[in-house]
Amino acid sequence: MKVITKKFLFLVLALVLSAAPIGTAANNKKVEVGGTLTKATKSYIVVNNNKYTITDKTIVSDMEHPEKGFPYSPELFSHPFNVVVIIEDGTVKKILVGVPK
Repeated sequence: MKVITKKFLFLVLALVLSAAPIGTAANNKKVEVGGTLTKATKSYIVVNNNKYTITDKTIVSDMEHPEKGFPYSPELFSHPFNVVVIIEDGTVKKILVGVPK
């Protein structure tokens, strides 16, 4: 009976250790979310009814010139905007704003 228990514990340990990199990789990937930004505060934004965390490193730029940008400020978003939010490591890295023509 002890041999089965040791094999079972080894199998469970192997499964747990092999699953750990899967969870960490999911947190580190880059995600782009498009939609309408409806609320902007100092610590988060709301896009399509989903809340995303803002940091002091979040950059805002327009979709036509994404390489240029400036620091995030909630005062920039007084009404809904079409945006693409780039998320890395669980926080918003960049907000690309669709500027009306």
